[in-house]
Amino acid sequence: GTEHCSKLSVEELKPLFARAVRERLSAEQCDFTFSLEALKTKEINAEKHQGSALEELDKLTGRACVKACVREISAFVKSKGADSLPTLHMVFRGNPGTGKTTVARLLGRILAEAGALKRDDVFVEADRNSLVSIYLGGTAEKTASAVKSALGGVLFIDEAYSLFAGEGRDYGAEAVAELVKMMEDHRRDFVCILAGYPKQMDAMLDMN
Repeated sequence: GTEHCSKLSVEELKPLFARAVRERLSAEQCDFTFSLEALKTKEINAEKHQGSALEELDKLTGRACVKACVREISAFVKSKGADSLPTLHMVFRGNPGTGKTTVARLLGRILAEAGALKRDDVFVEADRNSLVSIYLGGTAEKTASAVKSALGGVLFIDEAYSLFAGEGRDYGAEAVAELVKMMEDHRRDFVCILAGYPKQMDAMLDMN
């Protein structure tokens, strides 16, 4: 890319360039240009974004236990470092309308702010159709692709119990096997959140 700017030092430009280039490359965009105004705007928006996730979480009604747990994780990372954490993959159990997706988005930002995740702008939503193929051998590839797209951030799998819903020649179990492998291989590179209704999620965990 080319940068049309002046009156900024190299040190001032480095973080702006790094942020913008990472975003373009993650989106597989190889031909792009930068303007000083665009870079400044992105930096200002990022500063506004930073530090607000915990406040947004606190504004949500209820969920006292969730808020306490998230704050504990955030404080631990800030004091001990991300390498001291166990694996942060999670299961969210809740009825419709309880804010599972909303909390998951905020959690990704909070973990990024604390240093446990590399990016606060990566939140990939997936479901059975995103992970399971109707063709032999295609499920592992689809699941691995979903995980790779979420590296640095959060992979949120809604209605995760549906991976076990098929009968006959169904490849849901293959998706789970590949997901578990990727969760182990990239245990510190992303957070996987499996979400769904309480009874169905309990049944799924009993099966796996």
